[in-house]
Amino acid sequence: MHDSSRILLVEDDDALRADLEMVLSSEGYTVVACASGLDAIDQASRAEFDMVVSDIRMPGLDGLETLERLQERPRPMATLVITGYTDEADSIRAVRLGVGDYIKKPFGLEEFLQAVERQLALHRARVARDVREKNWQSLGVWSLEELLKTVNPEPAAPLLGARRAELTAEEMGATPELSAQARVAVLLSACLDARRSLEGSRLPAEFLRTQEEVRLETSESEDLSLLAQVAQLARGAQPQGVLEQAWKRAGERTSRAESRSHDEGPSTRLLLQKARAHEQARQLTEAAAGFTQVAQGSEPRERIEALLGLARIYRTEPDRSRQFALDAVVAAEALGPLLGGATCLQAGIQLSRVGFREEARKAFERAHRIARELRHGLLEAQAALALVGVGVSIPPAELERCWQELLRPENRFDWADSAWWAASPLLRLQITAPTPSQDRLLTLIARDSPTTLIRIASDSNSEAPLRIGALSALAHSAHPSATEAFRQLSADPDPAVRQAANRTPAAAAAAVATPPILRVYTLGALEIYRGEERISDSVFRSWKQRYLFARLLLSGERAVASDRLVDEFWPDDAEKGRNSLNVGISHLRKLLRPPNWPKELEYVLRDSGGVRLNPELPIWEDCSELVRLATPDAEPTDPNITQWERAVDLYRGPYLDSCYMEWAVHRRSEVEALVQRTLRRLLDVLFEKNRYAEMLEYGNRLVLLDGWSQDGHLAVMRANTALGRPEAAIRQFETCKKILMRELQAEPSIAMLEAYQRARLAM
Repeated sequence: MHDSSRILLVEDDDALRADLEMVLSSEGYTVVACASGLDAIDQASRAEFDMVVSDIRMPGLDGLETLERLQERPRPMATLVITGYTDEADSIRAVRLGVGDYIKKPFGLEEFLQAVERQLALHRARVARDVREKNWQSLGVWSLEELLKTVNPEPAAPLLGARRAELTAEEMGATPELSAQARVAVLLSACLDARRSLEGSRLPAEFLRTQEEVRLETSESEDLSLLAQVAQLARGAQPQGVLEQAWKRAGERTSRAESRSHDEGPSTRLLLQKARAHEQARQLTEAAAGFTQVAQGSEPRERIEALLGLARIYRTEPDRSRQFALDAVVAAEALGPLLGGATCLQAGIQLSRVGFREEARKAFERAHRIARELRHGLLEAQAALALVGVGVSIPPAELERCWQELLRPENRFDWADSAWWAASPLLRLQITAPTPSQDRLLTLIARDSPTTLIRIASDSNSEAPLRIGALSALAHSAHPSATEAFRQLSADPDPAVRQAANRTPAAAAAAVATPPILRVYTLGALEIYRGEERISDSVFRSWKQRYLFARLLLSGERAVASDRLVDEFWPDDAEKGRNSLNVGISHLRKLLRPPNWPKELEYVLRDSGGVRLNPELPIWEDCSELVRLATPDAEPTDPNITQWERAVDLYRGPYLDSCYMEWAVHRRSEVEALVQRTLRRLLDVLFEKNRYAEMLEYGNRLVLLDGWSQDGHLAVMRANTALGRPEAAIRQFETCKKILMRELQAEPSIAMLEAYQRARLAM
């Protein structure tokens, strides 16, 4: 039996078509049989095929016309033509179309099968060669880009210039191969320029030898001329005529994030972001559709988030919600223990909400155990609180240690994400066994997430002590929504609640009005939260306004000159650009300011020095926090190891994933390199300290980031062997070996081979 190649069979003779379909199917091929050329074209528009076998003489669209139409599709196919005639004109047409082979009627089935297999073998070889050449080309571009980063402290401009040169060549009608050579030429030139301009920098000798041998291999002088002109544009030459228009179109393709996003289709992260936005807007049908689409994809971490999203969406269908939660746990535990533990916590919360308290307890216990094994204080504290919520007794001393972990300043933002489920068990605990630490935690919830406490206080189905406890906690908040809640609850049917609502405003009036934290996530898709409320993407007037805010975040407390912002965002017309900047700043101020806030707040400041965000207001951004925590050159103390782990945990995806402006591309490259450096350092230290469970977690993270990284595969192998799973280590070795051979035509390192032998000995 052959591999199940897909064959499109086109034959108008019903009996012959049935015979050929039967014999091909019996050999293991997947066959789609058509009686006409138009039917074949329709089938090819719905699915991909490896080969087309077609008769020539057919009514309507003949076989060669059908092949010509099929060859317009991007994916090449092997071709075999069946004919009962010898016609010189048909022969010439077939040669021009690149038909693989002829077979003349009448023919034997064995002869037919041999012709099919021969053409499929040639096709497979061509595809493998093309893939190998593309991989080598990609590797060459990647190598030059990485080399440029090592010798040039500001590589973003040359990287964008190289990409724009490639697109310009495409716009001029150059072949993909020639266009790629334009990119390589610009990168090579930038590497050499950087080497000359940086004193003391040294390039590898192999590179210096190679660059002397590099030649632009083109067969026609006009191709060489075009490539030289495009390369000069990337180095600052002024474009003219047709070249100017191509250069401009290429610039639009590289700089307009929305256009790029629409051209390539939404990424999994963007789909997930939209689904979460629909969920928060209570558009549950749209949210469910988005989460379902992501859950059916191949991105493992996004799939887990989507499954948890579906568990939340289907709260009214307990069995269905339970299954989504359990599926998320299974998927997460396959990736690593820490992700598994965090998912157990979230799944347990959903299981508890839909009535499966015993399964929720088991999930919380599992998360608690994993957190203790991995020394993850934050997860341990959250799991302990969740266990208290389902009635598990935990010693007071251990609880106090957990509360101190939650009260650490760097955990405030994680605590804000947990408030919606954590407030209720914390209130119950404070009612039965009050402590100062628990009171401080409730104070943080009142300041950062007052809506959670307002919901509890306003729930007439909750017992009075819980509602009164929520009102007492809200006394620490001067948020306008808390004041309104006191007013409404002062007329509550329950006299105890009425009394508490009338008493609390006096205490609340003395509280300091602390602005809600502005939480901004720039790793992956851009998301902005003002306290508990997500600021919807739809309220921004354009993508430029959203990225203008991100650009100001990137500068921190430093002001960015207005002219520079105009050049970056509105380069075509300075006057219109200044007007657009003014409008953008005004709109940002309105969007970021909390509604009905008792005093004026200005998140965006503007003076003679430029534009900046107000450093006196609480703003947190995940990327800046990651950069602060990721210090791979520091000593490997336990606090630093914890810090490195927190940094890596923050990395949800590339910085501003859909933005291709120069400053964003530069930041994206820097952060990705920093995360990989931190992961490698972390893996080395965890290996030295025999902390194999954590090593497995972060080795898998590195493999997900960089599938070619032998460091990541090696860490996973060593961890699995040490944890008594040598068969998993061997599978990892085989996976890595296949990737290296397919992508790089390379063999595993000596260290990988040694780890493989150790795993085999441990079997």
